[in-house]
Amino acid sequence: MAPQSSGMSPVRNIAKCLKGCCAGLLLTVLLTGGIGCLAGEYPGAGIFTSSTRLIFPSTSRDASLQIFNENEYPVILQTWIDDGDENALPDELDTPFVVIPPLIRLQPHESRAVRIIYTQRPLPEDRESVFWFNAQMIPPVPHAQPGQKSEINLSVRLRQKIFFRPRHIDKGSEEWAKKLDCSTQLYQEDEAVINCRNPTPYYATVDKIALHTGNETLTQTGGMLEPFSDRNFHLKDSVSDGKDTGNFIELSIIDDEGFVRKIVRK
Repeated sequence: MAPQSSGMSPVRNIAKCLKGCCAGLLLTVLLTGGIGCLAGEYPGAGIFTSSTRLIFPSTSRDASLQIFNENEYPVILQTWIDDGDENALPDELDTPFVVIPPLIRLQPHESRAVRIIYTQRPLPEDRESVFWFNAQMIPPVPHAQPGQKSEINLSVRLRQKIFFRPRHIDKGSEEWAKKLDCSTQLYQEDEAVINCRNPTPYYATVDKIALHTGNETLTQTGGMLEPFSDRNFHLKDSVSDGKDTGNFIELSIIDDEGFVRKIVRK
């Protein structure tokens, strides 16, 4: 949850202005009065966590994530959890999790653990629920020298999945990777439609999907399938294999540990 204050914070004001144009990446803009931009000084933000996803068993009351600052300068992070709306502001959200602390200062090359606490609000027991952990980096604001233009700092946000897993569901990617059913619904020379069905109570994450047909491969980035659902993937990016590899569907999936695994469906 975001820290409360007596008035609307600058971060909240600016985030509202940017809300409609920042799909997948929330930008926090710290204004000092001019139009310069220092975003290039912060490539990749330099903020990492100890895992790319968090499996949260319903039997646990809390879980921890380690956050690392690999930058050569100190940073302040605001942390919160959203329920899938990446453009929602922290104080607009009502999720069954609290992050402690909500604000962190990390020195260069320092790491620190945050606790994600489950408030015990009931969630579905027959399937997983998914939420997203957020860490918004606020970089330091340089002091403008007399006669120099003031500058704008752009900061990126780290966002990763939390899978809340009921106590009677414990196999995870070990199960859904075997049961994910994909088949070709349409195939033309430059396009294919692949339907994937997830009959399990888990969220299935497909990183990439490819259809091999003779010496040609059609590919496309994947996506996440909800429990007990199906989804069509439209493949248009064509790559020549140079040799006849046969006809099959190849999936690159992301397992519970965050590793990419390849599976084949004939």
